[in-house]
Amino acid sequence: NPNPNPNPNPSPDEPIPKPDPNPNPNPNRNPNPILYLLSTSGSTGDPKVVACPAAGTLNRCLWQLEEFPFNDGEVAVARTSLAFVDCIAEVFAPLLAGAALAVLAPPGAAVTGWRSPWRDPEALLGACALLAVSRLVVTPT
Repeated sequence: NPNPNPNPNPSPDEPIPKPDPNPNPNPNRNPNPILYLLSTSGSTGDPKVVACPAAGTLNRCLWQLEEFPFNDGEVAVARTSLAFVDCIAEVFAPLLAGAALAVLAPPGAAVTGWRSPWRDPEALLGACALLAVSRLVVTPT
């Protein structure tokens, strides 16, 4: 309830009610829910599953949008494997900005007449040109 005072015309002597110190209607609800689970490769030991909170993901995407804002009409491309953490910002940052997002077919998908843009840089550039992509984020290897 945005107006905690039930009386819309209080007298000057009427005390102003204090806001509820716990505005969460469900105190058992996690204020920072898990958005996704990610499995590590285990390159430094045993593979692990990591719970990634929504607030951290939103913070990462908002930072990206502040540092690298989208211009009107830009088209981003989602090309990173869904098994890799960088796909999260690659997908959600453009969507949060209201930008168009072109999603490339995953590796091994049978797309007639297409070379896989996942391992072939020329095919990636061709797909980006065809889809009018103006924003491509790549991870150095």
